[in-house]
Amino acid sequence: TPSLRRLPLTSDSARIEQLEARVADLEDLLAHSEAVQKLAEGQCRSAETHACHAMREAATLCFQLNQQAEKKDGHGRRINVKARIMTSEEGLQMCQKERAVREEKERQKQEKQSRKDTLNKENLVRRANHSATMVFMGALTINGKNKAELGDIVAAL
Repeated sequence: TPSLRRLPLTSDSARIEQLEARVADLEDLLAHSEAVQKLAEGQCRSAETHACHAMREAATLCFQLNQQAEKKDGHGRRINVKARIMTSEEGLQMCQKERAVREEKERQKQEKQSRKDTLNKENLVRRANHSATMVFMGALTINGKNKAELGDIVAAL
């Protein structure tokens, strides 16, 4: 790429020559940048074309697999493909948002499971320590008791 250079100023004619040389350098740089941009646009169009062909090929293969004969046990075979090809910045952002939502749901699920495990451990320790001395009030109906209370009753029996 052409480089932009600064030359020391001497006189008006020399300054004009310097400015003309700088303009020529800038024009060369602009032409080079436009050529690079056209090349990048061509590569982008080519990538989009290849992605479209890949999606069509995947859909064709999926259709062919789904059309094959039934299995020996008589059930039909169905192929579900959830893969997507992202060709734009918006698609990439959408995919990242969906991934963040999935990770958040998984984190909440793990937190819920850990709370549940902790509560179960506490109940087991409490039952082991107090099962012989626990006093139960009221009728022994299942409708009015929660799971922890019913577990206490079972441990006491």
